[in-house]
This record gives sequence, C-alpha cells and structure tokens, in this order.
Amino acid sequence: MLLSVPLWAQPKADTPELAIVEAVVSQYEDGPPPGPSYRHYPGETIYLAFRIQGYKREEKQDERSFVKLSWRVELRDGSNRLVVEPGSGKVDGELAEQDKEWKPKQHWQALLPPLMPSGVYKLAITLTDEFARRETSRTLTVPVDGYDVAPSADLTVRNIRYYRSEPNGQTPPLEQAIYRSGDVLWALFDITGYRFGPNHRFEVTYGIEVLRADGSRVFQQEEAARLAEANFYPKRAVPGTFSLTVSPEVAKGTYTVVLRVRDVTGNQNHETRSSFVVE
Repeated sequence: MLLSVPLWAQPKADTPELAIVEAVVSQYEDGPPPGPSYRHYPGETIYLAFRIQGYKREEKQDERSFVKLSWRVELRDGSNRLVVEPGSGKVDGELAEQDKEWKPKQHWQALLPPLMPSGVYKLAITLTDEFARRETSRTLTVPVDGYDVAPSADLTVRNIRYYRSEPNGQTPPLEQAIYRSGDVLWALFDITGYRFGPNHRFEVTYGIEVLRADGSRVFQQEEAARLAEANFYPKRAVPGTFSLTVSPEVAKGTYTVVLRVRDVTGNQNHETRSSFVVE
C-alpha cells in the first residue's frame, strides 16, 4: 500500500551552514600563512583575511536578491583582556546574478602594542547573518615573542645591564661592568610594579647617583627621566636607561650606582644599587 506524503512534509534540501573560511593571520595584507614556528613581535602590524560562505540571500519580488552580514574581530591575551580596539565590518547590498557562489573576502589589521609580553593570543571572529538570524565564530591563535619582565606587586627595578656603547637591541650586555678612562658607560633596566590610573595611565620618574667606595658622591641627577603614558592595553613594564662618561679624573676602583625610582600615580618609591669598576 502506497502512502501519499504531503508536500509540506517532504524533507528540505540542506541549508548551507554559515561559516568563516580561509582565515589567515599574516605579516602583510593577503599574505600567506606563516610557518608553525613563526612568532609575531610587539609593534608589528598583523593582517587578517577571511571569506564568508553559507549566508542567506533575501529574495525580493522583482527577483533581486540581497545579503546582510556583519562581523566583529577581537584580539585577547591569556587573561581574556582586549589587546587592541575591536574591529568590525559589514557586507550589505544587492547580489548580481553571477554572485551565486560568491564568498565575500574581508580584511582587518591591527598594530600590536609595544612591549607586550610573550604568549599565545586569541583572535576571535564573530559573524552574524541578519537575514537568516544565524551566528557563527572562529578563533585563530597569534603567537607573540614579546618583551618579558617578571611581574611585581610593588614598584621595583629589574634586569640592570651595562654596555660600552649605546644598546641597539642586538648588543649583548657586558658580563662584567668594567670600564677604562674615556669609556662611555651605558645602562639599561626595567621598571615594573607601578600603579595605573584611568586609561591605564602611569607616570614614573627616576634619578641616579654615583658613589665612591667610601660613600662620597661623584655624580647626581635627581630626575634623569620622566615616563608617562596612557594606553588601551596596559604597559606593565617600561625600560629605562642612563649613560655616563668615565673622565680621566675618575680614580680607579669600584663605584656604586644608586637608582631611585618614583611611581607618581601610585605614590611609591624604590631604590636599587648596582656597581661598576674603573680600571
């Protein structure tokens, strides 16, 4: 016995699934995906490209069809904190007859914050098809080889390094801070543990004093620098630097550098000492 099945009960053809495809984070616009060992760097611009498929076409009585899509991009760190301002875009308009298989390609780019720490950051794309009332998402990883300074609950100085010439990011520090008459002493260090104000604003100052072995003063600069910034993404450590010329009048011996740092925003003070030798 054959049964007649009403037309409305017939199974519908599969509806294409809304999807984000061919998503790539690269070093330049529409660039190839970097290799598995590639790491991005603070201050570098990253470029995202992706395509959209499976969206609904809204058919009008005059046989015209339209699409209405929107998307949002967020880059977050391991603590789920936004790293840069979110991005967004739309695909909203009429489709031509030849656009039946069209997969609209979208672009977004962002400048990574300077001095951001190392880690694997998450880039989330959220896509909404407003005609179909559907949403989908996709997450990509953005590995970063960053600027790493051990955190501190209170104001402190870390990683004091001495050099014989101005550091350029590739110059290794001296294993022993030993100088001779006429040399220029360069030093780098990191400041962390300061407090933030609104918009992640911080303000720190530092001064230096150089003492002989008997404690008498050779040199003093009460405020060698003042560092103040407000950033979307909190800058949790900042580098400081100073330089001194070893004049012929300076006697041989060991000298102590007293570095005094003040956190203006958080009302904190910190003093640290290091030494160098004049031969």
